[in-house]
Amino acid sequence: MKPISVIITEYWPRNFLKYAVKSVLNQSLDRGLYELIVVKRFRDPEIDYLIESSGGKVVILDDKPIGYYLYVGIVESEGEVLAFLDDDDAFTFRKLEYVYKYVYGECDVCYYHHLAYIIDKQNKLLGKSFGGPSETIVIDSRDKKQVKRVLNKHGLIGSLMSATVVRKEVVIERLNQLRTLITGPDPFMFLASLNSNCLLIHEPLNLSFYRVHGWQASLPWGSAPREVLVRFARQAVLNQHGFYQLKTAFSIVENLPLRHHPLGGYHYNVLGLIALSLNKELVASTGFLALWRGLFDKSIYRVLAGSLGIVYGFLPRKVTQQLLLKYYMGRLTYGK
Repeated sequence: MKPISVIITEYWPRNFLKYAVKSVLNQSLDRGLYELIVVKRFRDPEIDYLIESSGGKVVILDDKPIGYYLYVGIVESEGEVLAFLDDDDAFTFRKLEYVYKYVYGECDVCYYHHLAYIIDKQNKLLGKSFGGPSETIVIDSRDKKQVKRVLNKHGLIGSLMSATVVRKEVVIERLNQLRTLITGPDPFMFLASLNSNCLLIHEPLNLSFYRVHGWQASLPWGSAPREVLVRFARQAVLNQHGFYQLKTAFSIVENLPLRHHPLGGYHYNVLGLIALSLNKELVASTGFLALWRGLFDKSIYRVLAGSLGIVYGFLPRKVTQQLLLKYYMGRLTYGK
């Protein structure tokens, strides 16, 4: 049995999968110590051959929730430790060597999270330290007072699946919840680990590459304003349902401070609801969360989106939607 399983998920082809696969196959760690499983929607002879000729597995699924893709990858895996990778991201050369030594080799560690370099479509380095706090955090999930302190200070640490490593036993008992998850697999893994008797570690090390491109809901560079709103509306609805799934699975989510509330973390959670003309109470409450978090994080985007969500309850809907279009025309669409 290979100790580490790497699970790559590709929900929709974006022409980056080959780079992700090569980053896994070209690790400093002995290939005999890890396996590669790729779960995706479409066949690609060239990439499938690259994976399978290297001893990896390719699993083809139809249109299922992202949680189901991860569920299948985990069921197919043989490793004791699971390292996840999105199709548009990549691992650094020594990531799995580090995981083997400091996660697999430390039996009490059930969750490991790190930071990532930021790259563009051409693999050009744009920045460092994306995806979490800039300090080392060690959580003993058995110490409930410490768990509460960390959540009050940092919220849900585990942002970015490509920076997430878990011990399989953490998620095995929650596979039925995972398989229906429509969004938010990264906080799901963090919360599942918090509910186990083990250590969770976050380190400010850049062991992955996070790619920015026009397909992300939060970074719609170069898209037309109305296309942006359609994508944001879809993501806002998914996140509302995803949050409901998280708080149903993990009661601790209800006790998160407002400044760390998941729905306040992305401005499009507000703006997408406005675009759909949903009820004022839902938009205003989500707007309040974004405004509060934006003030705490000093994020102009969250503050503006949150303010727009709050005034949505007092202005005619058409007026608010026009403000929304103007807001995006000037800020996100053209990067100003």
